[in-house]
Amino acid sequence: MEISFVPFTKEHLPKYYEWAERPQVKDTWFIEGYEPVSAIEDKIGSESDSVPFVICLDGREIGFIQYWHWQQSDSDCIFARFGEGTVGIDLFIAESDCLDRGVGTEVVSLFVQKIISELNPKHLVIDPFTWNKRAIRCFEKAGFVFSHEANDGISDCYVMKYIK
Repeated sequence: MEISFVPFTKEHLPKYYEWAERPQVKDTWFIEGYEPVSAIEDKIGSESDSVPFVICLDGREIGFIQYWHWQQSDSDCIFARFGEGTVGIDLFIAESDCLDRGVGTEVVSLFVQKIISELNPKHLVIDPFTWNKRAIRCFEKAGFVFSHEANDGISDCYVMKYIK
């Protein structure tokens, strides 16, 4: 199993829009009130706080992952207690044949190592919904531990931090 992260470009947009319609993505990422599907276009090659990638498994595009930098202007967000030097991760595995096989755990583990080696963040965080037990277990296996529960204004989240 070879996992790689390819910088997200405009060429990936058709696949991303297709993935956004799949139930396991739509029901956990594109809920009303959150960032719309089209927000990805603002992250491509810009000075955005988010840096997006396509997840590839053995050369096949299977999902999306990004990291973002917490900003002081986000002082009211669920990550504010971590402060400066905080980097967050968001991801989805879109291909259903890659679910429940340990692929997500391997993806998160490798991406965490990439972030640590390239950015050396003070804190590394992730925030699955409290009801998303599959994601929580994946992140625990990749080294994240529970920090606190918080409501982000739309949903209850299980905020987790990576322990080096």
